[in-house]
Amino acid sequence: MDETPGRDAVELRVHGISGVTAERILDHPVVVRVAGDTHAGFFRPRVSLLTYGSPLRRTYARLYPAYLGPQVLHDLGGRIGWRWRNLWRDTDPIGRPVFPPGPDGAPPGVDVDVRLRDPRSLTIDPADTVPPPIEGHWPHHTQAVYQAAIHELTDRSG
Repeated sequence: MDETPGRDAVELRVHGISGVTAERILDHPVVVRVAGDTHAGFFRPRVSLLTYGSPLRRTYARLYPAYLGPQVLHDLGGRIGWRWRNLWRDTDPIGRPVFPPGPDGAPPGVDVDVRLRDPRSLTIDPADTVPPPIEGHWPHHTQAVYQAAIHELTDRSG
């Protein structure tokens, strides 16, 4: 969890299976206090969530629907005003979209899941001799999309 310098925003960045704890973390008294929220479940205008390589829907929603099913994930998104980005790749054996298209997807007009291209290019860089690597589950933080998601969520958190 990072409290963004110079702003009154709290940003929670969660990788892989750590995303399972995001809902509980967002209801923790310390986060609630930092976010200025005095009532459990109250809209948190200063909190945003960035998940990457997350198995929330793919694995945990199926195994534990009462704790991490579609309705719980929707409730979590609603509690933070849908200030949530989930970065995922087709080549990641663990992470997938949290809100795939369909009846259990994100509400209309809300884009949570961001699909990252992997490999980043199909051609060999003229300054190199090998094709770009397949990144799979790691690293997300080296891509410009990750930094852009952080800036967007921070701006939206005020």
